[in-house]
Amino acid sequence: MRDLFNQGLSISEIARQTGHSRVTVRKYLNSQVPPLTQKRSKLVVEVVALEVSKRRHLRAPVFLRRRSDKVPEECTIDQLDQVPKGSL
Repeated sequence: MRDLFNQGLSISEIARQTGHSRVTVRKYLNSQVPPLTQKRSKLVVEVVALEVSKRRHLRAPVFLRRRSDKVPEECTIDQLDQVPKGSL
């Protein structure tokens, strides 16, 4: 972010390019310590649910097991559309 700011980009433009809010960009530029970043864990788990809502939320999901035989890149939200009704 500092490099972008030093190149003459505005805080708003830096926020658009990085996906951070303007407040976060401003805090980062004013601080002496770089912000901590969190990594998301990438686990694949199998769950069952009563149903999938229209917004693709699982209703009453229950964890079954961890799937070490699959990688996260194989799993997409579109797979919820392929599940036959009543099988969840």
